[in-house]
Amino acid sequence: MDQRLKTALEHANYVTTFKNQKRVLLEKFSKECTVYFAGGQFTTSRDMLRSLMTCETDIFVDNNNTPIEILEKGKFYNRLEEAFIKASDNYYSEYQKIVKSERTVQGIVDV
Repeated sequence: MDQRLKTALEHANYVTTFKNQKRVLLEKFSKECTVYFAGGQFTTSRDMLRSLMTCETDIFVDNNNTPIEILEKGKFYNRLEEAFIKASDNYYSEYQKIVKSERTVQGIVDV
């Protein structure tokens, strides 16, 4: 096989594997951002955290489109923020491992 073709195929396999690993990390991040509170399931985000404390209502719609009354907004905010920070830190550290791994398919898979 021509060396250029072999190099191109190796690179294509590397890029595909990298994208798959990144997708898996993003799914893990999303799961780690999920918080169960007051009988509801909520996925936190920067926008949600930013708007939570300025919101006038105590009624929030969870991931299942169920209206949930949150009487302890401060406690709710702290749980969401804690989950988001932990998930972000984990996502960043795992992503850095992939980025700094050997630039081969095996190098990414071994991480």
